[in-house]
Amino acid sequence: MDDWNRPSVKFRCNYLDSRTTTWGYLVIRTSYDPALELAWQRTLQKIKDTVYSAIEYELRYPQSWMKLSHQDRIRIQNEGFSSLGLLPPDPAPVDNLKNRFRLSLLEDPAQYRGLSAPQVREKFDEWCMQHTQQLARERGVILDDPLTELGPAPVSTDVCLWIDDEVLRVVDGDIRNEFGEGPYVKAVERRPALSPDYDGWFKVELGYLWMMYGRAFNSGGLDQFLPPKRQKTGERPIWNGSWPFDVEMESLGMDEREMEEYYMKGIED
Repeated sequence: MDDWNRPSVKFRCNYLDSRTTTWGYLVIRTSYDPALELAWQRTLQKIKDTVYSAIEYELRYPQSWMKLSHQDRIRIQNEGFSSLGLLPPDPAPVDNLKNRFRLSLLEDPAQYRGLSAPQVREKFDEWCMQHTQQLARERGVILDDPLTELGPAPVSTDVCLWIDDEVLRVVDGDIRNEFGEGPYVKAVERRPALSPDYDGWFKVELGYLWMMYGRAFNSGGLDQFLPPKRQKTGERPIWNGSWPFDVEMESLGMDEREMEEYYMKGIED
């Protein structure tokens, strides 16, 4: 087995500079409704559990990354690794990545209650600059540019998570929209490429938070990956790393009737 094909190994090599580097997200809590206090605790746990499950996927379905023939993939799925004389994948790379995952919390009703997306971005930027200034003091470095980054932060400095009343209700209730998307948290970019169609934040499915970290890393803006807004609802789909089928069809100029005909033709074929 070629470990370099494993998603956990690729992630570590691409985004974690050393054995002690951590990764994750700054979480800015803007909801302080007493009725949602337990939902807040459960939401944090659900984020962690879902991220861990996404990382563990390569252990549950190793045929997704192993270089195997189609026939061997089916044999592993039906009969297990022993049918090919192989040992199960070493869980160490997955465990290492899970152990390095962090959620850094900003929660103070006096500072963060009811903040809007631009205000969340401002607090995120302040946190990032304070981290850099702390590193500068520790190293005796004078910063000429306040945007200079001196080294890896404990969590992403590209995108943070915004937890408001809506998110707490959606995550705690395991709610999905009419298209089956969700549950989600809100993600706010620190340096977004703002446009009339993008105001710097979006909804992201919990299961995509692991991969979003890499997408955001020196990406030049996540807007280039996000699906466009649905014509039917006027809202952007909840991002899971890809464009939903109906949005792809809309981008090709197909209306709802044409989409249905296209879908039924695929079933018949």
